[in-house]
Amino acid sequence: MNDQTPPELLPGRNIPGYIRSRAVALGFDLVGFAPAEPSAHRGAFLQWLAAGYHADMAYVARDPEKRLDIRLWEPTAKSVIVVAANYYYPILRTPDMAWIARYALGDDYHVWLKQRLRQLGNDLSTRIHGPFTWRPFVDTAPVLERELAVRAGLGWIGKNAMLINPKFGSYLLLGGIAISIVLPYDQPMR
Repeated sequence: MNDQTPPELLPGRNIPGYIRSRAVALGFDLVGFAPAEPSAHRGAFLQWLAAGYHADMAYVARDPEKRLDIRLWEPTAKSVIVVAANYYYPILRTPDMAWIARYALGDDYHVWLKQRLRQLGNDLSTRIHGPFTWRPFVDTAPVLERELAVRAGLGWIGKNAMLINPKFGSYLLLGGIAISIVLPYDQPMR
């Protein structure tokens, strides 16, 4: 199999359509496809690190090259399936109530988000004919997931440095799967 001939799903199935519908069925609110390419913001990211803007988040400075090219983290990657889950829900606050970020009020999203991504990858493994590899990630991996989300058409980066989607605002948890299949890439939002 060459890079131009992607694996096929069972007869009559469409890989991108299956991925999108399965991701939604697993509880993701947004899904898009991005190329597995180096970051377009290499210089800015390295300057940001050199200026110490990552503060006490030392993990951000580890493996900067991997962060700048997902293929150094997952060498077989040709595409990235990027997903987002909306975590907004209204909170009725009382004056004596502590202020806690909404994403931190429920179960640890790293756990359930990665479980859903693994389920999506496992589902693909049973449906796609032909060899391929996949690797899931959440924000604990050295991946610039916001930039990938922009490339996948899920939103744009706002002044708050967060991904903003017209429907969900910035209340989004991001994750994805680096996959060795070439998918039809979505266009970034204008």
